[in-house]
Amino acid sequence: MSILIGAGQRYDRVIGVGGITTSTDGYLWSSAEDITQPFPPNMRAQGITANSSSNVFVAISDSGWSASSSDLVTWTADRLLDANFTALGISWGTNGGSRPIFAISGSRIYNDDNVLPGEYELGDQVAQILINESGSPYTWDQAFTHPYPNSWFHNVRYFENILVNNTSTSVWVAVGHVNGQPDIWYTEDVNWVGGGSVPDPNSWVQVSIPSSFVNRPLYDVAEVSGVLYFSGRGVIINTSDLGNPTWNSSPFFSSVSDRINSTGSMLLGQTYNSSTNILLGTNFSSTSSIPLGGGSASNQLDFLAIASNPDGQLLAASSGAVIFSNDGIGWNSHTMQGYFWRSVIWFNDHWIAGAYSTLTQYTYMTSTDGSTWLPWNNGVQMYGMYGSTSISIDPTTLSSLFPQEIRIFG
Repeated sequence: MSILIGAGQRYDRVIGVGGITTSTDGYLWSSAEDITQPFPPNMRAQGITANSSSNVFVAISDSGWSASSSDLVTWTADRLLDANFTALGISWGTNGGSRPIFAISGSRIYNDDNVLPGEYELGDQVAQILINESGSPYTWDQAFTHPYPNSWFHNVRYFENILVNNTSTSVWVAVGHVNGQPDIWYTEDVNWVGGGSVPDPNSWVQVSIPSSFVNRPLYDVAEVSGVLYFSGRGVIINTSDLGNPTWNSSPFFSSVSDRINSTGSMLLGQTYNSSTNILLGTNFSSTSSIPLGGGSASNQLDFLAIASNPDGQLLAASSGAVIFSNDGIGWNSHTMQGYFWRSVIWFNDHWIAGAYSTLTQYTYMTSTDGSTWLPWNNGVQMYGMYGSTSISIDPTTLSSLFPQEIRIFG
């Protein structure tokens, strides 16, 4: 059977409460009393995923926790590392088949208790990838730590049949930014030192990005027919080869500053030039360039999520709008004042975009064509979604979770 799971924050509580809600069709969701809470109060659920059998579910919070469940009813939760790790994205992959893993992307702040001598300074914020074979909240390992501070990985995803130097392979792709600049890393499956329990961090490779995309951090990635589409600040960029990339770009939906600050992520300071490349920690492919798509600051559209469907269509979400494309070239947008879109997915036969808002009228929208959108409310402001067409859990054990009612406000 099919299942769609939404992870986020319940809008109907005085204090912040994370919520997990389920649907079998993307329209009818768990009733209010059947929305489960994987984390302690004052934490929202940031994302959720499952293994290929859909019998281990793992959720992450915005406060440095993970939680696992076998039935979406009972959750076991604990801190990630020392809870100084901010989890932003989560996924599961076969990892080449021999040792499938869950992977979490995010960033860790180093303090007096966890500084790695000689590598980072007090208060450094450093992007990391954590992995876990079982999904247990107690067994996360550091698979990769960014070599530069002021770095964030917003998402990590697993893809098969992706070209790396013109050779098809399976890859983990981490997407984010370093010092406010676009940043992509990949590895052809995660390996362990000596085949043991310690992940090998040396297999990760930084992808070359044109310096004309300076000041355009990246947030998510989706795949269409072997082409990877990366969503970022005011732009969607794509390449068909990670090892030797040729980059194509969408129209620019917002401009950025033509000045950078090599010690922080705020887009202020000096004009980009060849001497700042290493200071920023990027792998810019040319020595000097001005930003494409405009050189003055404006209201930014940060496309935090992007998804594709079997027909090769794409949908991306930002605070101000969702944008849709039939072919990855032409795009149209839909706006809804007062709503901040945070997650997108194709499920069965339609698009779903999750949102949060202080208006508390709607929590998500649906569309069958990417152009006409209908707003709905399922009780959870959804920051992340996971969909499966083959769930193996006995539905009779989940009767209380599955759709009971639909809520339409307005």
